[in-house]
Amino acid sequence: MSEAPPAAGAVQHGFLVDRPDEALARAKKERRPLMVDFFGIWCPPCNALDETVFSAQEFERASEAFVKLKLDADRDTSWALKERWRVGGYPTVIFANADGEEIDRIVGSRSLQEFIARTEDALAHQNQPRSVLEKLAAGDPEADRRLARLQIERQECAPVVERLEKRQAGNASTFTEMDRQLLSRARIGVAKE
Repeated sequence: MSEAPPAAGAVQHGFLVDRPDEALARAKKERRPLMVDFFGIWCPPCNALDETVFSAQEFERASEAFVKLKLDADRDTSWALKERWRVGGYPTVIFANADGEEIDRIVGSRSLQEFIARTEDALAHQNQPRSVLEKLAAGDPEADRRLARLQIERQECAPVVERLEKRQAGNASTFTEMDRQLLSRARIGVAKE
């Protein structure tokens, strides 16, 4: 059974609820990365994420380095950050560095293990927000994969298709199975647009 929706100003599973100014200021002051959960109380996948991931002790340990913020998509406190990070579906969890630059995002619900892996990856790469990945992508296939995954989650698929097709044509022998999966997801995204 799902618990009651969090009240604005509350703390739930270590997340500040609908307190974006406080969370952003704390992240900046303490030089800690951000985890921002955009949710809807009416959203079954959002509720599943709360019940299966955010309430788990393993998640609490994996996410302790982050300043965590939950934003109800229906409250006006979420609008500025939804626009800033181009949030279009729920749940969307944004990982950002202490300055609010996006590192990664998860759209939709995930298993506890997958969510923890992505949380640990975001923490390990907090010095590589999107702006840095864009500079590294041309010469670093791993940075290109991280940028592609982020762009696909943001529904910015056309540049991913162009970049990965070019890389595949240039050196097919180093084009990995992960690259193929990303290219396939990006092509599907372009077809949906």
